[in-house]
Amino acid sequence: MWGNPSFFMACKGRHTPLGFKIQKEEIQMRNLKRALSLALAAIMLVGMMVVSASAASYNDLTDKDQIVNKDAVSMLVSLGIIEGKPDGSYAPTENVDRAQMAKMLSVIMNKGVDNSALYQSVNSGLVDVNTNWAKGHINYCYTTGIIAGRGNGKFDPSATVTALEAAKMLLVAVGYDPAIEGFEGADWAINVSVRADEQGIFEGFTKDLSAPLNRDDAALLIYNALDVEMIQSYTTNNYPIVYSDHRTILSDKYGVIKVEGVVTANEWAILDDDTDTALQEGKTRIYNPDGILSTTGNTAVAQDSSANVKTQVFNVSTPVDMLGKAVTMYVKKTTILADSTVYGAPVVSDVNTVIETGEKVTGGDSKDDDSLAALLKGTGLATDKATEYYHNYEEVAIDSADVDDIMNVKGAALTVIDNDNDGYVNYVISVEKSLTHVSGVSSKNETTTLYGLPGDDVIDNEDIVTTATDLTKGDVVLVVQYGGRTYVEEPKTVTGEMELFNAKNKDDNKNYIKVGGEEYKQDGLEVLSNINKDNPVKFLISECDDKANGVQFDAQYDFFLDDFGNIVAFREVEGAPTQYALALDSAYSINGLTTTGQIKLLLADGTSKVYDVDMDATADRFEDLANSDDNSTKDSAVETWFGSAITDDNSMDAVLKFMGSDDATAAGAKTKGYASGNLVAYTIDDDEVVTFGPAELDDGVIVNGTSKNYIKGDNYTESGKSTFFHSSQTELKADVARGDVDLRLENSSVDTHTNSYGIDEETIIYYYNGSKGYVAVGYDNMAKMIDADKAGSIDNGKVRASVVAFDDATDVAEVIVLYTDQAKFGTDAYVYVMSVYDKSGSVYTYSVIDEEGNVLQMQSKTKGMAGKLCTYTTDGDYYVLEAQADCVSNSNKTAAADVANDVGLIVTTRTKYFKVYDFDKATDLMSDDETVKQSFVSGVNDNSNTDWERYADKALVIDVENTEVDDKTAATTELTSGQYGIVVYNDDGQAEVVYVTDTYKMEVDVDAGDDDSKGDMIKSVTVNGKGIGEPTGYKTIRAAVENAKEIQMFTDAAQNYTLNVYTENATGGGVPCYGTAVVYGEKDAALNAKLGNTNQPTSSGAIVIQSTTSNEIKNVAPGTYVVFATNNNGDVTYYAFTFVK
Repeated sequence: MWGNPSFFMACKGRHTPLGFKIQKEEIQMRNLKRALSLALAAIMLVGMMVVSASAASYNDLTDKDQIVNKDAVSMLVSLGIIEGKPDGSYAPTENVDRAQMAKMLSVIMNKGVDNSALYQSVNSGLVDVNTNWAKGHINYCYTTGIIAGRGNGKFDPSATVTALEAAKMLLVAVGYDPAIEGFEGADWAINVSVRADEQGIFEGFTKDLSAPLNRDDAALLIYNALDVEMIQSYTTNNYPIVYSDHRTILSDKYGVIKVEGVVTANEWAILDDDTDTALQEGKTRIYNPDGILSTTGNTAVAQDSSANVKTQVFNVSTPVDMLGKAVTMYVKKTTILADSTVYGAPVVSDVNTVIETGEKVTGGDSKDDDSLAALLKGTGLATDKATEYYHNYEEVAIDSADVDDIMNVKGAALTVIDNDNDGYVNYVISVEKSLTHVSGVSSKNETTTLYGLPGDDVIDNEDIVTTATDLTKGDVVLVVQYGGRTYVEEPKTVTGEMELFNAKNKDDNKNYIKVGGEEYKQDGLEVLSNINKDNPVKFLISECDDKANGVQFDAQYDFFLDDFGNIVAFREVEGAPTQYALALDSAYSINGLTTTGQIKLLLADGTSKVYDVDMDATADRFEDLANSDDNSTKDSAVETWFGSAITDDNSMDAVLKFMGSDDATAAGAKTKGYASGNLVAYTIDDDEVVTFGPAELDDGVIVNGTSKNYIKGDNYTESGKSTFFHSSQTELKADVARGDVDLRLENSSVDTHTNSYGIDEETIIYYYNGSKGYVAVGYDNMAKMIDADKAGSIDNGKVRASVVAFDDATDVAEVIVLYTDQAKFGTDAYVYVMSVYDKSGSVYTYSVIDEEGNVLQMQSKTKGMAGKLCTYTTDGDYYVLEAQADCVSNSNKTAAADVANDVGLIVTTRTKYFKVYDFDKATDLMSDDETVKQSFVSGVNDNSNTDWERYADKALVIDVENTEVDDKTAATTELTSGQYGIVVYNDDGQAEVVYVTDTYKMEVDVDAGDDDSKGDMIKSVTVNGKGIGEPTGYKTIRAAVENAKEIQMFTDAAQNYTLNVYTENATGGGVPCYGTAVVYGEKDAALNAKLGNTNQPTSSGAIVIQSTTSNEIKNVAPGTYVVFATNNNGDVTYYAFTFVK
């Protein structure tokens, strides 16, 4: 069904000096057809479009986004005519041929009946249609002259149809005589084009008229033919005469009639009614004083007993803005008029004249003020005693001659309607919204409270219509009520400072405020919110600057706008709380005139990520910090660190020194990660670009290496617990107030704090040990960072600290950074090293994925790490990578008890494949297999058998296969059986991070516990000297080929590639294991590979590829396969590669 008339063609409005809009609502030829699809169209599409019921509606078409003429196709689908192809698509770009057009027109002319069988035996003289599926239809159209042949007795049924040819066929079907109209002979195309344009058949069609017509455009031409009046006869002067009842194919062939009238009620509101109600959903009331069937094109229907019905409710939806307007719609009438089927959606008729404005409008006779008379000046419209006035769709008494009667306030939407083209206004409708805030939301009662709403401001959620995704307490909203519903929307908001204002003009329309270079005016909408700092305040230009309630200079505000861009209200923007993070690493680079930088931050929520840096904004931040100290005779902390005053000229140098660089000639040379360990204040924009500066510390100094503030020993007031860190102090006792926990510092220079800072449940505590950082929030979590395995306490004298306090009144710390290597920092950090890397000299640049899913670049001198899970440390400018076991566990596993958030069990086999079970399935397995049960219960993880582990629903499952090296964040997936990869467990024995490196491509079971470690003998693989990671080994050639590792070709053209596969030392031997390889030009040959004997590899350990020189494969084309075999003392494993574009 059509439920949205948004596709209607709008008319061009005339503009007056008042700035209001006059809109002549036009339907033109096309609009009259949007209400219905010709059954003609239905039949025209038989054989061309109607194939199966695979697409039940337009929205079910799988390729609807590719359809250009959406209204036309949707209309035909709404009738149940176009149902798409068997695969559920519409195929809009497929062309239409002459046989399909013959069937369409044949069925049209036979009133929707397929009578092709009657014409199968007609001797048409056509010699090329005897075996064609549409023979009967072709014979009918040819012998009746609707479609001409190609000459020489041929019809050419498979030839495509052009738009001109289709238009000619449609015109002939309507009744135009091709001989009289000149549709034959040399000038046929010109004559068809002129007549088709005149009748609107080409409306909206902008393509070449002589080009083949596709299914999308065929629907458009059919759609445009809906209201072409049929030709009854010609005059003696060959002038076409239409039927006296103005019938169309639509009414004549299919009994569909046109109804016109004014929408006076629908599911949104009711006009001519004193109650605040609406019709049921999907209902519309139509009124026509001449009878709603008076405009029908079928006189036989109009003469029945329902012809005099003036008001009727139909089963069709219309939007609220159709109220008061004349519309046209098409119905197939039934005995009970209310049950008539309405096709498509009603469309606004061209008899309407509509004026819309958002300005203030009053009564009065002057045509030079805000009066309605002034609004109507020059429009040809006037009000009379029959004019009705509405405010929010409730009728109100208005004296159009009284200047004190306000019909519309500035910012409300006024619509003036003449719906019968008589020059007199029928309806004046004002929709006035108010601005307020959400003062309460009750999920229990399913209600929302809108402050100050007249009557009851607690609204049932089912009575609220809103575009907001989620209304929450404090939201600022525009609201209006009518038809028993409350409409809520979020206003457009402009944020900025007042740059200037003009309040001197007596005409408020000429006064304005300027924000962000744009001028804004005040409106007349009401603000319902009560006045406090968190709620919006009514905006008045007269109160700017010199009133306590008005907008002030040098302050940030949110300005809330009405629908016409005027300011309704404002609210001062409070400065956002400073966000702090611990810098873990940073660097910058200079390329010509462009300086770029990155910084890795550990945030308070425990996540870490590498961010791009807005270098210019950060330089401004450094300069601001340098000038923030009120004591002009004393350098600021950042200047003390930098060594000189920071100005606009050298602020970027300060940033570069702070961030560090690999460039030996740059500021901060050989100090990559200079920011590491420093607390920074930062902001992140929508593109996740960071602006930062060193935190303004209440205690401590910039750069942890020079910090002199050591922790004192008496920091916890509970009896017998004087040491700040102690293994027995895992949490606070219930009767110990959070403020009783102090951090006390020696060597502090801050006398006002007496060297003491409180710690409460919101204090953020960062730890830094020189290379790694961790975070806890609140003392309880802070205490859990203590390593119970260490000696009873931590040496406080070796723990340094920096502090940011909440405020001087409480001395409670907001953020603390503790510099120590004695606390327990959690588990090792892991990265998965991706298979693609670059090498320059002895330095490898690896792309890695960390445990948060960030894709990073690491430079290392550690070779052979591609495709492995590694921990890392730093050595100067490079990372030292250490490969870990394929199934990594960070602690001893405990019992099999379920824990919160667990959703099942994962088994990791020795072949690195996963099997995933829910708890019930796992319990069944354990009951059937005592070995499996004991393996899980005891938490066995000895790499000699199956590893059973719990996995949490919050586990991060990283899709390595679908992550590119230049991505910033890795792709993710869901954990499923048959995946292959590496698992990292947390302290609770849960799978916390899973790196899925491959998905098993064959439908085979993955048996847990198989130990094929003797077959995994590939050490590394290179293509033209560049590492690509190792392939997976299989026990059969077929399995290896089906799961071949893809090698991306440099170009589509065939070229030479050198492929070296290096093997590990054979078991019990000191040389690489034996192997062999053969090249195959296609997959089928590879599946039946004959590799022959395995041979000892080259001195470098590379397997020799048969029929090559130094493993160089000549003229490699896409689809080439290389099959390898390794032989480790009789244990043969197969591998395969395939080259792809």
